[in-house]
Amino acid sequence: MCKRKSIAIFSVLIIFIVLLGMVGCASNEEDFEGGYYAILAPKDGETVSPEEMDAVTETLRSRLNNLGWSKVRIIKSDNGLRVEIPAIYDPNGVINLIDNQGELQFRDSKGNVRVRGEHIKDATAGINPQTGDNAVFIEFTPEGEKLFADATKAIAAKEDGVENKFSIYLGDRLIFSPTVESEIKRGGAIISPIEDAETARVIASIIKSGSLKIALNIRELKQIDSKHNNNG
Repeated sequence: MCKRKSIAIFSVLIIFIVLLGMVGCASNEEDFEGGYYAILAPKDGETVSPEEMDAVTETLRSRLNNLGWSKVRIIKSDNGLRVEIPAIYDPNGVINLIDNQGELQFRDSKGNVRVRGEHIKDATAGINPQTGDNAVFIEFTPEGEKLFADATKAIAAKEDGVENKFSIYLGDRLIFSPTVESEIKRGGAIISPIEDAETARVIASIIKSGSLKIALNIRELKQIDSKHNNNG
């Protein structure tokens, strides 16, 4: 009797697991209904080592996870990546995230880099309490805090003929160029205003994860056929 009972319970358990798997597959198909995929590849003629591609993949995954976009798939292919974006996400936001490759730099008006991405401890999106605008709050490492203080002191005093502007770049993209009136000895930096909350979250995620080790170009962006979304 006990043996039959055990067999019956075991059978029900198998059926439950199978049904759970079917629900998971259905949900996955639903996520990708009307989604997109992007093909990323190095510049023509460039060859990327497996180690470099692994590093880029992990950086992209870190950026996506920082935003809670864990359902975006990154699939390695020959000398490139395929990124599959479910319909539940804004493809433009994801593309902006993966297309921005450079590190964060603070430059004076002569183009000298005074603080780099490696000197950033953390970055978070939020609201600037003074203006009510969307913003990114940057926390420096101890070394970065000193470099930032030294740079703001020099820029505020217009040493060496520099203007009192401190430009913040993400790769080659100028994000913000505030005027510096005095040395900032403590705390971090605020990038503000930023056009919307989603952009602030993307910028913060890119800053936290660091720059990509190699440059990848988006070769194509196409809508996924939900009936054939297995890498093709």
